[in-house]
Amino acid sequence: MARTGVDRIYASRPLLPAITDVKVIDVDWSDHDVLVATVKTEEFIQILNCTWQLVLAA
Repeated sequence: MARTGVDRIYASRPLLPAITDVKVIDVDWSDHDVLVATVKTEEFIQILNCTWQLVLAA
């Protein structure tokens, strides 16, 4: 199948330190690839908690 789509993952800048890897998985059932981002779970949760604390304090 010919590839016609552009595949990407969006993340806000504060989450970038938690991302450790991004894999592209080629599939034959779509014209898009599957993208998988791996994160450091504890760091990801800590960043999310801090972000929500800032939002709730505003």
